[in-house]
Amino acid sequence: MLTGSTAEFKEIMEVNLMGTLYGAKAAGKYFKHQKETGTTWDGRKLENFHSGSFIVTSSMASKIILGPQATSPYCVSKAAVSHLVKGLAVEFVKFARVNAVCPGYCTTELLDGVPSELRDRWAQVTPMGREGSVHEMKGVFTYLASDASTYTTGSDILVDGGYTCV
Repeated sequence: MLTGSTAEFKEIMEVNLMGTLYGAKAAGKYFKHQKETGTTWDGRKLENFHSGSFIVTSSMASKIILGPQATSPYCVSKAAVSHLVKGLAVEFVKFARVNAVCPGYCTTELLDGVPSELRDRWAQVTPMGREGSVHEMKGVFTYLASDASTYTTGSDILVDGGYTCV
């Protein structure tokens, strides 16, 4: 926080928190319309529609401060996203479920520029001993999108190889 600018902090909040809010507002209107009318925007009848499912990608950083790198703005933004999910779950309860998936360190293009020493350290302190794969996230997203999760709302589901346990 001491080395970053206020503008950088605001940009991270705009992308992570406000981006989620903008998406939620649009999706919420659509889910509410579906519930009230039983139809899609273009008038097609919905069969067996119970509720929408708004799924947010948060981060394990919503639960902990990542280190040793300076990540306070990112962690704060993801904690705010997780609390937004809980608030939206209450507001949307009549027409949609709202949940978050909180991945740990995953092998993606975003990590390509991270020094291998730092990535090795992450793996060493992760109980499963490695970074996750984006493919390991799809089961959680599938569950939340399906009718198997009709009693799940306001939840943050960690998929972090046990990183936040230690």
